[in-house]
Amino acid sequence: MEHKRTITLQCPTCGGSDFENGSSNDPTALLECVSCHRTTSRDQLIDDNAENIEHQKQELTQEVVGGLKKDFEATLRNAFRGSKNLKIK
Repeated sequence: MEHKRTITLQCPTCGGSDFENGSSNDPTALLECVSCHRTTSRDQLIDDNAENIEHQKQELTQEVVGGLKKDFEATLRNAFRGSKNLKIK
């Protein structure tokens, strides 16, 4: 069971999600918002979107825990299927 999620980072000024990178090979290069032309670093953009990232992380955690719980219950049901002494609700 593999869980992946893509989080779109947004400009804290205008809310846009399109950025230009002057040097696509340099991870420390500044990013420029296409809409409002605000210049920011990648680390600062991640910090500015921390609330959204945390919310997405919590949702993903709930999905994973729910999936694991469902799989565990199904495994228990199958393991004790046909047993007259044990019943799993």
